Amino acid sequence: MPIKTGTPRKTRARKCMTPIANLTRRRDNIVNETTFNSSLLLERNLTANLSISVIVYECFSLLGG
Repeated sequence: MPIKTGTPRKTRARKCMTPIANLTRRRDNIVNETTFNSSLLLERNLTANLSISVIVYECFSLLGG
């Protein structure tokens, strides 16, 4: 349990509040963008993940793993 002190907690809370607000605002923008470009983003992510997994698999097979 933290020691109850008045002023430090208030300043800390105030510092924490603004980034959270910015993050939520940013998240809303990201959600709007992703709903618009969802299919393209999904295709890009899938192809990137597939290529990475293939590269990893090839590296392991070359190493004899």
